[in-house]
Amino acid sequence: MVGEKLACKRESYTAKFKLDVLSELHQGGISKTKLASKHGITAKMLRDWASKENELNSIKDDQGKSIHIT
Repeated sequence: MVGEKLACKRESYTAKFKLDVLSELHQGGISKTKLASKHGITAKMLRDWASKENELNSIKDDQGKSIHIT
């Protein structure tokens, strides 16, 4: 299989999901690594979301649409 590329599907998460996870992080009592594992995400994703929390709070996502924040 030399030269073949594997297709990989990227997950997308709604702003509401990201904010819910961040809210759980702010409540304390669990490490970022354990919280990320609990929700099936990486610790890096959690750190990225935390750094963009103000932007996420400004997004209106009433219909549950996936919002991509890069």
